[in-house]
Amino acid sequence: MINSFFLSRCRVHLHLLLVASMGLCGFTPVAPSDCKQQLLTAYHKLTDTQNSAKTIAHLQFTSTTYSVPPGQRTEKAAVVHGEIYTQGNRGYFTSKEMSVWQDGRYVAAVLHTQRTILLTRATPAQSGMNPTRLFMLRDSVIQLGTLQQCQRELVGQQQQQHVQLGYSGVLASRLQLKALDFWLGPQNTLRKMSIQYAPTATIRRVTLDFQLQERLTASSKLPVDARTQVLNSQGALLPAYQGYRLVNQIGPAH
Repeated sequence: MINSFFLSRCRVHLHLLLVASMGLCGFTPVAPSDCKQQLLTAYHKLTDTQNSAKTIAHLQFTSTTYSVPPGQRTEKAAVVHGEIYTQGNRGYFTSKEMSVWQDGRYVAAVLHTQRTILLTRATPAQSGMNPTRLFMLRDSVIQLGTLQQCQRELVGQQQQQHVQLGYSGVLASRLQLKALDFWLGPQNTLRKMSIQYAPTATIRRVTLDFQLQERLTASSKLPVDARTQVLNSQGALLPAYQGYRLVNQIGPAH
């Protein structure tokens, strides 16, 4: 699937995911007993949208990764504006740095900043975009967190529910997490999430801000054959990618 390839590349080249500051004013408390269930409902709504085989999930997001490189003290931020289309085992991801197509059999990845194209076969484990891995969270991580904050806040002109989960002791050490923050919008939609890692980690925190979440019935973005996104029928690079280095692990398109 794209996710393992995508994540490994993003960690090296993009430093993917999480939170910019927002202007907040005013809040009202929310019953703590409802918070985790509302959070899980919103999170499942997002992941169900991603995994649905009947419709096409379309997401636009901005991710920001804050890290401190080894041997340095200054925190650096890397921002990625990304877009995803996915349906079943087909998917398309694009950003300024890279584009990735997957058709269930093959994966074609264009690393624009390195002017390199990689073609490979999808493994059985790579059968579709798994948003749980993409966003690096599982239900159990949410369930194990200690509820530290649950309140409605005015973000711009919109009321959003802010849920914060904390981690400490052995659990924090094992997960390398300090806190998770989520902002839920109307119709219990996940608008933003933030991951705070352990203070000793190279990556300190990551934010993911969703600008668009929608379901489509059709899209030309999803490939029938991922190879044809970068190769012609003779196996040569398409004109748009002339001058790129090709790493072809599967052979020409047919």
